[in-house]
Amino acid sequence: MESKPNEVVKISIGGTKFYTTLKTLTSRPGTYISHLFSNPEQLLKDDEGFYFIDRDGSYFIYVLNYLRGHKLNIPWNTFEATRIIDEFNYYGLDILKD
Repeated sequence: MESKPNEVVKISIGGTKFYTTLKTLTSRPGTYISHLFSNPEQLLKDDEGFYFIDRDGSYFIYVLNYLRGHKLNIPWNTFEATRIIDEFNYYGLDILKD
């Protein structure tokens, strides 16, 4: 199956559903998330055809928005900032450089 950069990708992060493009998910070459979606056939799919990643979906929106705009926008003054940073690290995104 040949993937197209503007192809819509359905992903489920811990059961939370997201829609984005393949171009967005692979926009940071050399990262784990880019690797995952450069070879999506290695990912599990749920019964609705969403690619499934077993992580906390409530924090993935920060990762996805970062990939969309390449700007970091997380609530630094909350106790959840550490958890959000953990998600960035899991996907191989070094936000401290940004």
